[in-house]
Amino acid sequence: MFEFTDLDGMSRVWMLHKQKDAVLYWRQVHRLKGAFVLWQTQTIALVRRYKATGGASDLTQAVDAVAVKGELTLRKLDNLEQRLNKYLADMDARLGDGTKWYNAIEIQALYEESENEEK
Repeated sequence: MFEFTDLDGMSRVWMLHKQKDAVLYWRQVHRLKGAFVLWQTQTIALVRRYKATGGASDLTQAVDAVAVKGELTLRKLDNLEQRLNKYLADMDARLGDGTKWYNAIEIQALYEESENEEK
């Protein structure tokens, strides 16, 4: 969804629009990740208490199996959040220069113009 290569040809206005979308998506991922962390800590505490009281092993095995899937989902969310952080940082660096802003296509056109002037 968020690729670094798509930033090269974007105009400034379109990049601002994409930045807004990316920030909203980052918030959703961050909240979902927080819900998974809370679920994980609460589930671990519940299973420990249940095992301490001599609870049934079938139930604890089932919860442990679900917890493993939750850990995998949490890792995927963490990786997605890190990619989004890099994407937003790259976008912020590109948008941060307030003097004159060029995208890669405009830079290529300037380079070709300077090459033609030298000939």
